[in-house]
Amino acid sequence: MKNWIITLAVSACLFLLDMPLLIRSRKKRDWIVYSAMLTAGIVIVLLAAPQKRIPSPLYFLIWVYGPINHWLSSWFQ
Repeated sequence: MKNWIITLAVSACLFLLDMPLLIRSRKKRDWIVYSAMLTAGIVIVLLAAPQKRIPSPLYFLIWVYGPINHWLSSWFQ
């Protein structure tokens, strides 16, 4: 639980330091990308904090592209 609080506090500080600059520059895409990447990083750190086993993202890609691969390979056989 202590790891979660530290992670959230550090990410809140980063957010509060960087967001005013991004808002002042009026770059909405940069703001969206920064927020999405910060959120993804926070989620990954919070999942890894209790040191539970996290599956590889490669399994998700195999699951998504497996049917497409089979479909395309059936064309060339």
